[in-house]
Amino acid sequence: MHNFFYSIKIFIFAKKLVRMFQAGINHFLIKLLSIAYTNLAFITISIPIGFIPEPIVLPRLSYDWFILFFLVPISILFISLLYFPKYVQSINAALLNNNLSNKLIENRNTLFSRSTQLLNILFFIIIGLFIYFCLHFFINIKLKTNPLQLVLGISVGIFVFYQLKRLLSFFVSAVFNSNAYIKLYLHEISIVNMNMGILLIPIVFMYPFISEALKPFIIYSGLFIVLINYLIFIYKSYVISRKNNLSIFYCFLFFLFFELIPFATVYKISVSY
Repeated sequence: MHNFFYSIKIFIFAKKLVRMFQAGINHFLIKLLSIAYTNLAFITISIPIGFIPEPIVLPRLSYDWFILFFLVPISILFISLLYFPKYVQSINAALLNNNLSNKLIENRNTLFSRSTQLLNILFFIIIGLFIYFCLHFFINIKLKTNPLQLVLGISVGIFVFYQLKRLLSFFVSAVFNSNAYIKLYLHEISIVNMNMGILLIPIVFMYPFISEALKPFIIYSGLFIVLINYLIFIYKSYVISRKNNLSIFYCFLFFLFFELIPFATVYKISVSY
């Protein structure tokens, strides 16, 4: 009971802290704009009206669909923590612990498989939402496609991409007789993706409801999370390669074949589209 009230106090304190941080950012921006306006008021250079660019304003999106859709990953996370808390904690710790990650794949059982299936579904939904918000933020246009359909399309596209990557891995495994390496490689992909999905949940939840001044901070924080997780995955892949006595040349070849070429292909198709 004491722990329950202590948790409530921590939650209330965190909520106040977030409000204070947001108020401080807004006050700083207003102060900065007022100083800039005061200094620019003395400048009397005439500029043609047609030369002045229109201000860039992010289009407002309707987020009525978001609340109901967001309940899906939250429900998945809740079920995972309720029924598989031990495995969720192990998956989180395995992100930075290679020995624990190896033990998870060696002692794989039905409960662990179910927990990974749930967390992988969570990842595909969350990454679809995050990419959708990145499109809204960076492209700066009003997306005409139905938001829910677009998010589902992105999530399905990411899922198909990873399945093709999986098939490609099995093909390479058969050709080079490297089944142990590929098995560990695919396992590490899953570990990184599941943790990334969990870490991006607060980012995805805050973006629709936070003030416009703080949206860049939220988006770049999400991109930073993605980058850090990807760098961890590259490092873990390198460790696996060295443990399997692969030379630096073959490590680079595998990286080129499994990482650079697939992502470059996706980028090329996206830009063309």
